[in-house]
Amino acid sequence: MLATGLTLAFSAGLAQAQRPIGIDVSSYQGSPNWSSVKASGISFAWAKATEGANTTDGSFTYNQNNGKAAGVYMGAYHFAHPELNSPSAEAAHFWAVAGPYIKADGKTVMPVLDFEVFNGVVGASSYSDWANQWFNDILNDASAAGIAVKPVLYTSACSACNFDGSVAKWMNWIADYNGQNPQSSTPWTVCGGCNVWGGWNAWQYSDAGSIGGISGGCDVDVFNGSMSSFVSAMVIGSVQSTPASGYSVGPIAMNTDGTLEMFAVTSGNTAAHEYQNNPNGSWTALFNMGGITAVPGVAVARNPDGRLEIFCVNSADKKVYHNYQNSPHSSWSGWFAQNAVGVTNLNALTNADGRLEVFGIGSNGDIWHNYQNTPGGAWNGWVDHTGAHLKAGYAAARNGDGRLEVFGVGDNGHVWHDWQTSAGGAWNGYADMGGAGMNPRLSVGQNADGRLELYGLGSNGNVWHNYQVIGGGGAWNGWGDIGGFGTGAKPGMAVGINPDGRLEVFGVTTAGVVWHRYQNVAGGSWTPWYSLGGSGLDSQLMVANNANGALQIFAISGTDLAMWTNYQTTPGGGWNGWFSMGNAGAKFYYGQP
Repeated sequence: MLATGLTLAFSAGLAQAQRPIGIDVSSYQGSPNWSSVKASGISFAWAKATEGANTTDGSFTYNQNNGKAAGVYMGAYHFAHPELNSPSAEAAHFWAVAGPYIKADGKTVMPVLDFEVFNGVVGASSYSDWANQWFNDILNDASAAGIAVKPVLYTSACSACNFDGSVAKWMNWIADYNGQNPQSSTPWTVCGGCNVWGGWNAWQYSDAGSIGGISGGCDVDVFNGSMSSFVSAMVIGSVQSTPASGYSVGPIAMNTDGTLEMFAVTSGNTAAHEYQNNPNGSWTALFNMGGITAVPGVAVARNPDGRLEIFCVNSADKKVYHNYQNSPHSSWSGWFAQNAVGVTNLNALTNADGRLEVFGIGSNGDIWHNYQNTPGGAWNGWVDHTGAHLKAGYAAARNGDGRLEVFGVGDNGHVWHDWQTSAGGAWNGYADMGGAGMNPRLSVGQNADGRLELYGLGSNGNVWHNYQVIGGGGAWNGWGDIGGFGTGAKPGMAVGINPDGRLEVFGVTTAGVVWHRYQNVAGGSWTPWYSLGGSGLDSQLMVANNANGALQIFAISGTDLAMWTNYQTTPGGGWNGWFSMGNAGAKFYYGQP
């Protein structure tokens, strides 16, 4: 990419180093022998796909196919010409070429925007705005294909001075040929004041590497972490990144074709589903799924091959049952018992390696969990997650580094949490987070920089929140009061994520009116509370992003018992207004009218 030189003799011994080594290639490298590249200790690579609005790199297809076949994690990058074309035109060209190779296959690295030209912008107000528009287009293209990505911005350390903090929600790849040790140093030895991210993800430390299987010099890169953290953060199919779409709260999920599908329990106590006729579009009727006498509510997660899987308690035998699509967005297999008697209040998540994990509260008050032994495969069996009793209304989420974490109000009225010590691994043990008097109905969202943020209703009737100081885990800031709204809040919040990474929190007043507030910029300050209208609505809301990133919220009316919904008319923009979807008597959650 950048054209300054540093002679480098690459050693295969670096393959075992703590920080994984990668390369980036284009047609300038000809046709690499990827088996030899892999044998040289290269773990990952980005291959140039496109440039501007019309140019396609002639070696892209060869590099993608042969690199993956050799066992190298492969990604695609686009060389931007913001001075010539709009971000939408260049994003469309990139996706047309690279889209078929951006897969949730556990082999594909996050896509990259290579930003080196700073001679003005077309179709944007700034370089940051141009980059954000490009990224959001790629997020939406990927989501419509059923893929969650968190793209990467490539630029040099000093060129980063052209960007503002709005790009901090994307991962970074910083070029700086400073001659420092890539295993211990940093690309921010110059222009550190332009580091809007507060760190770095990948570092291009030379353009003159000597790599087996490649004639001539080659750009060489290093990832800031271990190999396992690289896979968790950078490999599609191994991480469910903070998406512009595909995020959801409650029994709703996105199919691989970009259509949302929601699940409820009818007044006749049968599980049922309803889905969009097309992405961002209208909805079908509510169809019964039969088979069990269902207890509200249903939990849903998506297998790595795109098949949705749902979990529900059968009131007839008090066991947890599951049902799954035979193929993505297809017919359903039918119900199968998981033999957990007395487990209720289900939540389902996807581990970093693609294995589903389902949680519930056992008859002894403990959290119990069950998980797939392999992605999409057989189940382990239910295990008592001892150490604390959590009340109904607990929340579960995945950290930015892939580790699962659960939160709930314990016997002492404080909020407690437990987390995996490594992605998909063992659990730490419960810790008290304080928050005395917090209502048990908690909600959690993930900021654009990976920080989890937890919300609940305090004993004073106001909404309180607590958030991680850094993304991917670590210390929590402590509880803070963010005020109340309307006639007073009911317990239960829901958190959505806008396409630009801004969190949006929804709550319901004692009069059944929905209110919301949102971050002014991703991870930043908040607006006041505003009314979204509605009347007589239950406080247990469901939220999802459509394929284009627009948020949509769903509620059950305590007046006519029907489903009601409201959605953003443009992604991240204004709201349409509430309307009824019918289906009187259906429930998303236990305890709804």
